[in-house]
Amino acid sequence: MALPTSCTNSDMRYILEFIGCDLVVVQNSETIFKAKELSLCPWFDEVCDYCYCKHTIEAGGSIEVAGPGFINIFLNHSGTLKIIKDILNKNTIREEADSKKIQVEFVSANPTGPLHVGHGRGAIYGDVISKLLEKKGHEVQKEYYVNDAGRQIDILTASVYLRAIEIEDNIFPESAYRGEYIKEIAKNANLQDAVNIDDLFKSLPEDDEEKIDKIISHLKSASEKDWKSIKKVSLESVLSTIEKDLKDFGVTFDNWFLESSLLGADSKIDAAVQQLNTNNLIDNRDGNIWFKSSDFGDDKDRVLIRADGRQTYFASDVAYHKDKLDRGFDEIINIWGSDHHGYIKRVEASLEGLGYDKNKLSVKLVQFANLI
Repeated sequence: MALPTSCTNSDMRYILEFIGCDLVVVQNSETIFKAKELSLCPWFDEVCDYCYCKHTIEAGGSIEVAGPGFINIFLNHSGTLKIIKDILNKNTIREEADSKKIQVEFVSANPTGPLHVGHGRGAIYGDVISKLLEKKGHEVQKEYYVNDAGRQIDILTASVYLRAIEIEDNIFPESAYRGEYIKEIAKNANLQDAVNIDDLFKSLPEDDEEKIDKIISHLKSASEKDWKSIKKVSLESVLSTIEKDLKDFGVTFDNWFLESSLLGADSKIDAAVQQLNTNNLIDNRDGNIWFKSSDFGDDKDRVLIRADGRQTYFASDVAYHKDKLDRGFDEIINIWGSDHHGYIKRVEASLEGLGYDKNKLSVKLVQFANLI
């Protein structure tokens, strides 16, 4: 359908810019602003008709006016692929003169079970960003951060351990992992020492979280050798499943970084805390070791080391991000779920406190979606 004669050449350029720039991403503020401006024009509905004629047949989609100031554009799968193909054929992605060394860290799901669809969204998003950056001439490393230390891994190990000694469902802890994959991993457990089940379940707390913690403590003390063996088998099995699932839809990583590598004799966590202390950014309160993150715009200070000596997850993150920049990356990009948006400021504060440029860190958030 032809546009009305009231359209000037300037109007036409404006309309084509609107159609071309915002066909795929239609919900950003720029689109809404333009749509509102267009809605003031007498030919707003006819612009939509023009869009429909120009793109619907080609892209297999549809377009509609959805109230004052809004245009909804719908594309089917084949149409979306056609647009991507057109972009690639036109070679609009060109190398930049200033090549950078960039790390993209994404997925990084706890290795306590199989990936779910939410992890898949983050995986695709991170992989696409990485490939686009490579296409623009940057040196890109894709990294998966493996949380192989801490309580969640202890719960995974305990869950497999309990299945290996054939604990029945009626007394299996509520806070343990109950998936069928746990039973499969347990088949490969090679226990050397017996566990007294009566002692294991004697005088357990009522609280489910306290209960699993006591079971973990008992199993660790019952046989350190078996505990380490089951932990190793469990981690290897889950990580193997995760890696295979990612490869099945075309996502691979250049590096799998173990959280446990931050610990040990030459603890990178201790080194990061010491650096913050040297910079007069550590405070000892109530037996806890605090980072003065509020000095850098965070809404409150953050605990790094608890009074009982246990390191917080944040302490690991501080050391991990320090390690990233120490590896010489010009830019580090994190792909996080939207529920982690409140975590950004404290990580930026830690980088500033350690003497790094916080602008080297970029966090991209993946929004949650409901499956219907």
